[in-house]
Amino acid sequence: MSYRWPTKLSRFGISDPLLKVLVVKYENEIPWQVEVRDEASLAAFVTEVMWPAQLRRMDSSAIGSKRNCLVTPRHVDLELALGNDNELDREVVEILGLIRDESGPEEAREELVKVVNERKLRAFAEWCSHFKTAYCVLTLHVGR
Repeated sequence: MSYRWPTKLSRFGISDPLLKVLVVKYENEIPWQVEVRDEASLAAFVTEVMWPAQLRRMDSSAIGSKRNCLVTPRHVDLELALGNDNELDREVVEILGLIRDESGPEEAREELVKVVNERKLRAFAEWCSHFKTAYCVLTLHVGR
């Protein structure tokens, strides 16, 4: 079975490989026949609207909002993390175990949440940095 590309690619003359991928992924978000009538107007829409909108969504001020991806104590399983979480450093596991033994599981769960959220924020910052670097390259490619 072969992949069926959206018909808009041929209808609007989209041949650039990057733009093809963007059409496949974001076809419903593109204002066809309103702003986008051909490959050049699609390239302009991508560089002037789509990329800046993505950069705004990545703004760090959104991290503190309700729409973030941080975890809460109800999202983590302390015993699972202490038992076999390969992602946690051995030292972190030992410290969490000590906190659990001395202050109780709720306190240890709170600390686990901090560790997980710090990791998530660090990974998100790395992804944002990569995206912003790629944004410059993609803008040059699409806007050529």
